[in-house]
Amino acid sequence: MGIGIINSIINLNSNHCIEAEIGGRCGFSPREMRCLLASEEKDGLTSKELSRRIGLSPSRGSRLINSFIKRGLFFIKADLDDRRCHRILLSVSGREQVLEIKNRIGECEKRLLSKLSTEEIDSIRKAMAILSEKL
Repeated sequence: MGIGIINSIINLNSNHCIEAEIGGRCGFSPREMRCLLASEEKDGLTSKELSRRIGLSPSRGSRLINSFIKRGLFFIKADLDDRRCHRILLSVSGREQVLEIKNRIGECEKRLLSKLSTEEIDSIRKAMAILSEKL
C-alpha cells in the first residue's frame, strides 16, 4: 500500500510539474525557483544554510548563489556576529521575482481549487497535514 502512495506522488509530480510551469513562466528552473523562495529570511542565510534548505550540496548551492549574484537577484552582506561568515540576501530585483513567483503560485492554486469541491479540498488538506507530520 505504501508503495502505491509514493508512486502516486512521484507520478503526480512527473505528470503535472507545477514547479516547472510556474518557474518556466517566470524564467526560472524549479531549482532556481526553490532557491529564491527559500532565501526570504530577513537577516539572510549563509550559503550552507540556503543549500541545505533546497537540497543541494554546498558546492552546487554556491554555483547557484553566484549566478544569482551575477544576475542581480542576490547580494552578500558580512555577518555581524561572525566576520568569517557572509549572509546571502535578496536584492530589490530578487524580491520582485519572489513576488512574481508567489503570484503565479496563487494563480495555479486558484485554478486547481476551482476544479475541486469544498469536501475534496478539506480531505486533501487533512491528508497533506498527515503526510507532512509523518515525513
